[in-house]
Amino acid sequence: MQKIVIPNADRSDHTPWASFVLPAKAVHQNQYGKGLWAKIPADGHTTLTKSYMAGQSEDGKTSERMRK
Repeated sequence: MQKIVIPNADRSDHTPWASFVLPAKAVHQNQYGKGLWAKIPADGHTTLTKSYMAGQSEDGKTSERMRK
């Protein structure tokens, strides 16, 4: 499996990037080596996830949760 991450459109946004997972054989590098493309079946589905800060405990530790 190959994890694909999508950078935030706004460069000042420092939240974690969104991501999704595809089979490794479906992900290919373009001919110039500076990008990726993937074969995703037309009848299939992909879930995009992005973690966000859920809160901060009394001792200063933060907790993250995943959003789908």
